[in-house]
Amino acid sequence: MVCTILLEFISEFSDNENINMDYSIYILPLINPWGWERNRRLNGDFIDINKDFITKKSKEVNLILQHLDLSQFDIVLDLHEAGMDGCFIYNRDKKSKPILIRLMSYLKNTGTDVQQTGKVHGILNIKDGIVYIPKIVRIYLHISKKRASLTHLCNYTHNVRRVYTFESGKSRRNIKERADDHKKVINFLLEEFILEMSD
Repeated sequence: MVCTILLEFISEFSDNENINMDYSIYILPLINPWGWERNRRLNGDFIDINKDFITKKSKEVNLILQHLDLSQFDIVLDLHEAGMDGCFIYNRDKKSKPILIRLMSYLKNTGTDVQQTGKVHGILNIKDGIVYIPKIVRIYLHISKKRASLTHLCNYTHNVRRVYTFESGKSRRNIKERADDHKKVINFLLEEFILEMSD
């Protein structure tokens, strides 16, 4: 699904004559083609690519890191799907909280189901669609370096200023609705970033 969304985004973005900016956008539409084809989280070598950005055991992660200088990015957005009723987003720093509150309000006002409460990974609380990662958890992940995602690596190792992981809710929304949710998030955060850079 994310591949389709990103291809639509590229087409719409490139056709938008109102956008005039001096930024580069890198898009990785699919980092686990083997798993995607088989509807599995792991790759063909039974590695969870999403958690392999420190140990670098998978070929896919090594290929990504070989071609990308993560420290050059100002914003990173990682799109996922969760088996929950509503969507949510991870907040890794206090400066992003106002932006994410506005994002969740925008999503609610445009018909997207937002996960109001709940838990992620059994320990992280969702409140109004935002998962705040406590400092102690961030420190643990940074020190242990056993299982880290691309967003974790960008945020804690390469000091990327804005790093977001968005999870659309799969339980009550069809694929078209989830695709629309992802596009809304991409456009909203990109507009916020452009405004921030122009100040």
